[in-house]
Amino acid sequence: MFCLPLALQQGSVLPGLAAMLAVCLASGSSFMLLAYLCEKLYGQSYRDIWAASLGPKTSVIVDFSIVANGLAVCMLYQVLVADLVQQAAAALFGVADLSRSLIVWVNAVLIIAPLCHLRNLSALRYTSITGLCLVLGVFAYVVSDFFGHWQVATSNLVAGAFHLDRGIFSMVAISVGAFQAHYNSPRFFKELGCNLQQHSRMTIIAYTLTFAIYSIFAVAGMGLFGSSTTGNVLKNYAAAGSSVVVAGWVGTIFNMNFTYPLVFVSARNSLISMVPALEKANEKRPRAAHVAITCSMLVVTSCAACLTDDISFVTGMLGAFALLKVMLLIFVLVLIVLEVSCCFGCCCWCCYCCCGLYLGLAVVSNCEEPPWAPASRGSSRQFLFFVSLGLL
Repeated sequence: MFCLPLALQQGSVLPGLAAMLAVCLASGSSFMLLAYLCEKLYGQSYRDIWAASLGPKTSVIVDFSIVANGLAVCMLYQVLVADLVQQAAAALFGVADLSRSLIVWVNAVLIIAPLCHLRNLSALRYTSITGLCLVLGVFAYVVSDFFGHWQVATSNLVAGAFHLDRGIFSMVAISVGAFQAHYNSPRFFKELGCNLQQHSRMTIIAYTLTFAIYSIFAVAGMGLFGSSTTGNVLKNYAAAGSSVVVAGWVGTIFNMNFTYPLVFVSARNSLISMVPALEKANEKRPRAAHVAITCSMLVVTSCAACLTDDISFVTGMLGAFALLKVMLLIFVLVLIVLEVSCCFGCCCWCCYCCCGLYLGLAVVSNCEEPPWAPASRGSSRQFLFFVSLGLL
């Protein structure tokens, strides 16, 4: 949510909101489509649907997707926490040059690691609710600040009302990442008693409210800061801001840290089921395997978080991958409804992969200059082009 104002600034207000609405409709529809596929294919998870439609041998692709998505989200949380700790330290203690890498590793060792080693995460549902309330408080503050600076905000919105360029790709990808919740759809469908009508009703309500919150926040943030909007809109507020701003930073840090294990555990479980050696080790020596796998994954996300301070870059990549997965859902539905041949299905799959590849390249090539881009070898966009090609 915090990088949506930058996405709106890059895509411009009117096309950006139209793109966000289109993404919301596509995401909500595919969320309901997953429940339909669960009913049609008698599946209870994302993996079950994939295995039933494309064969159990290919279900490793789902596990890889969940692992990659989970690790990227965890990295995103750590980058956001590092941003906010830097600003909070400057505001509260006057420490203006605190190392980002130091923040990432101290936070990982002292807070995130103990939470990720918990065997039972049920207690975190209370902290998740508390964190959600704190984030809503940040939302309310930004919106109230928008109305408090109405003249400046409206002039910024008018100045960036309409232009069409490659920035719209960033808007689409970041929006897809923001609306992504599809791995939870089969579980929600099961908890609602496999009632497709009730699942659809709740999906419509949830996505409508989410679109309202996201669009209002994006407009408010972009209106407040205009062309100076950063990848994390909270970084636009000065370190010497009001106590409400500092409280918002601290609340967001709290929310990110206690949401991290919920995403991390699903990625860890998928990694174990994807790699037979890890699965055997987890059966023979569960405690040692649990500690080793958890620490290794945490080291990976922490190292990655030290390499960038632009959350819009990470969110854009997440969105590009997520859109590809939505395309594959539609592909599965086509196979079911039309009962087409395997040859035609493979052709459709290749087309969807090419579309996802194109979107990923377009998004990443439009991102801001990352800290690791080589300055002496052409433009950073060319560098990012080949990086994204390797990733996709």
